[in-house]
Amino acid sequence: MSMSDTIKELFNEHFSLIHTLTSFDEIVLVIAHNYSNQKYFYNASYELLTELLQLYKNSFFELNIGIGNIVKYLWTLSVSYSNALKSLEYRFFFPQKNIFTLGDTIDNDYSAELYEVSGHEKLIQLLCENDLDGVEKWILSFSEELTQNYKNKQFIFIRIYQLLGHLLKFLCDMGIRSNDMEKDIIKTYQHLDSFSTSTEIFQWLSSLCQTISDKINLSAQSRQEHVCTATINYIHQHYQDNTLCLNEIANNVHISPAHLSALFKKQRQQNISDVITDIRIETACNLLKNTNLSLKEISAKVGYSNQYYFSSCFKKKTGQTPSSYR
Repeated sequence: MSMSDTIKELFNEHFSLIHTLTSFDEIVLVIAHNYSNQKYFYNASYELLTELLQLYKNSFFELNIGIGNIVKYLWTLSVSYSNALKSLEYRFFFPQKNIFTLGDTIDNDYSAELYEVSGHEKLIQLLCENDLDGVEKWILSFSEELTQNYKNKQFIFIRIYQLLGHLLKFLCDMGIRSNDMEKDIIKTYQHLDSFSTSTEIFQWLSSLCQTISDKINLSAQSRQEHVCTATINYIHQHYQDNTLCLNEIANNVHISPAHLSALFKKQRQQNISDVITDIRIETACNLLKNTNLSLKEISAKVGYSNQYYFSSCFKKKTGQTPSSYR
């Protein structure tokens, strides 16, 4: 038995007119009866539709029903149909439901909220910290706020679009390329109807935030590696200066001395002062082996103003005095 036949059989005892229009994935049901009590008409149809859902609850397809309003004249039937379609759209907000009525569709003026951006900075902070659990909690709170307070699908899309615009601007300000994400966002907004529930769009938002977090993390790692490489290059170029110090190097790579010291230690597991000493002593070894320069001249060439301090550092590093090494 087809679903249309099942519907007619269910409604036959309660309504004098039952008519169905069937397409591939939709059945339009028109029912009529001379009930004087509109509430009874509505309740009777609602109960029968609930019974219909039970009959098909284990089917391979999902059945969702939108109920229009009761109309008195045949020529106003299109209004009821339009309202049924509008009701059905609210499955986006209530994926756990299967029957939707005009009571779900409460229109509001949300123009004041269109400029609401509070909370965006907190999300950016969580993304920068790579706190994905925190990001998930933020998105859950954001989704609950929108779906509970606003029953307007387009408004939710606008709010999410504002959020994404803020995130993309942040990436741009950070110098992080986001062309791929921009294309994804544009493609998504060209096919908004592909989201059948609010859950789906917030899952998409969560996935996008994961990508943003990865980009920020990768950019941070790249930036840190760049700073370390620039630090070593600067030392190689200036190790001969006996005034070379952490403050000078930090000023050259444009971060604070304390930050540079901690970052370099974390990335290279070595102190900057040890790198300076290693480069100086390595250069001194080459000069001792390949030149006839005096120890005083060599110590000056590798950045030591005091020959005896040079000898002390050399022995500490190699286990030999410069003369013994030569």
